[in-house]
Amino acid sequence: MKNNFGLIINIFITISFSQVPCILGEVYVSEAANAGDDYIEVYNGGGEECTLAGFRLDDSEELEDFTFGNVILSAGGYWLGYEDSTDSFNSGLGGEGDSIVFADSDGNMLIVILEESMEIADGVELSQSYGSDGTGCYTLRTPGESNTDCFEFIYGCTDPDALNYDSDVNADDGSCEYA
Repeated sequence: MKNNFGLIINIFITISFSQVPCILGEVYVSEAANAGDDYIEVYNGGGEECTLAGFRLDDSEELEDFTFGNVILSAGGYWLGYEDSTDSFNSGLGGEGDSIVFADSDGNMLIVILEESMEIADGVELSQSYGSDGTGCYTLRTPGESNTDCFEFIYGCTDPDALNYDSDVNADDGSCEYA
């Protein structure tokens, strides 16, 4: 009986500490992609494990798309949701640009602006990464991992068959010239 009591106390303590609600701003949308496989990544930049229970995601302030269940995020951990997947959001992220509204259970919101989807040379689709203040930039896709540095666009002709092809260019500006 003594061992069972200790086990019950241990389970209670584990459940109690896992139920600390996340704090909006410490958890935030840290990456999103709106071309190909649409996804949204939420990052816990806080110092402790917390739950996203009652937090909501949508592409409008109506917040009718997705409500989180008891999702536990470790400190420095990620939640990754793909459009139309189980336990994920359903609102498509428009390739021409969209917004992502992330709200806590009290209705406080963080809104990030998702710019037009962008493809670089060799057909590589970029995502957009964000800081806790919602400021974003284009990056290489890193769902569920630390974001890469902001992508620097070097415009010019990316078609190797063009007369003015430039191997240093990573974003086509439509200036290719042909014989």
